Amino acid sequence: MKTRAKKAILTVSLNKLIDSFKKEVKTVDKILAEENKLSIHEIKEIGEKLFYLASRDTLMKELHNRAFFEEIVLMKIDKARRSRSKLSLIFFDLDDFKKINTQHGHWVGSKVLIEFGKSIIEAVRRSDVACRYGGDEIAILAEGNTKIAKKVAGRIKNKIKNNRTLKKYKLTFSGGITQFKKEDTLKTFFNRADKALYLSKKKGKNQIAVW
Repeated sequence: MKTRAKKAILTVSLNKLIDSFKKEVKTVDKILAEENKLSIHEIKEIGEKLFYLASRDTLMKELHNRAFFEEIVLMKIDKARRSRSKLSLIFFDLDDFKKINTQHGHWVGSKVLIEFGKSIIEAVRRSDVACRYGGDEIAILAEGNTKIAKKVAGRIKNKIKNNRTLKKYKLTFSGGITQFKKEDTLKTFFNRADKALYLSKKKGKNQIAVW
């Protein structure tokens, strides 16, 4: 694909993300119209807060939401193609999480997910991007090959072992890792990581598989 076409696709994706912020921006306009006394610093703080709210998961606030994550992945993919750098995708979820909701209630289930998110953020590197992909499924984009991604997953596993809330419910997680290929689209990249996750579940859970 030519560079101009790539830029066009990326521009469309970013425009979609910007459109999702318009509703929050209207709130800022309303405040400015009513008060008209805000300093530039205060306006900047409001803008940063709105961006934070629009890009984060509503429950696992330490993690990005799926829409924002996918836009970041598209940008990272474009950069990886140009620089020939390596990217890996990690998909994982908690093993038998439904039992937590069934046996202890959804309030406890939500608490577990929040602690899960905290453990992830404590374990990943600054260059890694983590999101709640759906339910208890987490996606992490890690710079580097699958060996580096496995180290990231290992650190997360250790954090979970040392988290009092998660240890109480004896939680484990299964994961799948794949490395970006130059011919990949967003769909093929994500599908391969999902297959790796399924493989780890099939092998008996509480492990990491590479596809």
